[in-house]
Amino acid sequence: MESDERAPLLLTWTIIQSSTQDALACATVIAANLFERLAYFSIAGNLVFFLTKEPLCWSITLATVTILVLMAIASCMGLLSGWLSDSYLGRYLTIVAGYIIYIFGYSVFLCVPYYSQNLATSENVTESYTLCNATRLKNETPLFCVENDTNPMVCAESEPANFLTMLYVGVILVGIGAGTVHTNLASFGGDQARSGGIRSTHRFFTGYYWSINLGALLALVGVAIIQNLSFFHGFIVAGFSLVVSFLLFTMGESTELRHSIES
Repeated sequence: MESDERAPLLLTWTIIQSSTQDALACATVIAANLFERLAYFSIAGNLVFFLTKEPLCWSITLATVTILVLMAIASCMGLLSGWLSDSYLGRYLTIVAGYIIYIFGYSVFLCVPYYSQNLATSENVTESYTLCNATRLKNETPLFCVENDTNPMVCAESEPANFLTMLYVGVILVGIGAGTVHTNLASFGGDQARSGGIRSTHRFFTGYYWSINLGALLALVGVAIIQNLSFFHGFIVAGFSLVVSFLLFTMGESTELRHSIES
């Protein structure tokens, strides 16, 4: 009789423990997605303004093409990473690999605002370097003019090669990482919520899409205010947000379910 009385209690505790674990796993994925979207939209939403402002002075057309390349890469990686996770790596390892590429790309990209900030504040940069409006009216590439002790004036018709390399490598890697992480986070979180039934799945995806909108709002309003003062510090905040997202995802490993690779 005693064993019969204890059985339902043990069963109830197992159910509660399982549901709590699923809830924690879903909450971890939602929080990770929020911080990841904040990092992504800090670049995707504000890169045009960064490139067209002093001291870079890029044309609107070239800056727009750059952001479209970022978005195109992220979209294409959604398809490629989905196939990769289902056929070879699994969703968890695919997401971790995406985060690593993402963070590395963000680190490379951060060199660009740091480099441009130093140019803009350098006493050796001539005044003509920052005349964005005149440059745009003439539809010319802005001149990078620097004075030094050896040469009174050294001007280049375009940005240094290492500057462009850092910019494009950073944009490409961020696009690859963002597409991989964002696409697989949704399906990975759905796996966590599936065991709780339709209601649990519905609650998860409601929170998931709210986290997307909230992350975008924080990036386009909060981070944008910081970037209006200093693009470098604004992107630093976004990069820190990406690291927090990665840590949240990996710290929730003990509560997350991993499904076998689909054949």
